[in-house]
Amino acid sequence: MMRYFFDIYDGRAAHIDDRGIEFLDAAAVRGEVRRLLPEIALSEVSDDDDRRSFVVVVRNDVQSIIYSAALTYTGSMHYG
Repeated sequence: MMRYFFDIYDGRAAHIDDRGIEFLDAAAVRGEVRRLLPEIALSEVSDDDDRRSFVVVVRNDVQSIIYSAALTYTGSMHYG
């Protein structure tokens, strides 16, 4: 198993992972990012947010980027 580090950028701050998590392979890492991004958006988008972007960048144990993904929330009110 290899250790992977998940850095999260939410448009306001960067959260750099210095502990990492062990996964069997890169396919498992991809699955974790796909699960993680919607959870981040759900917990971080507030009533005042109409536009937020979230990016997860995954590094391996030698600090090479092996995967990245982004999720953008865009909302707009329509009156009338």
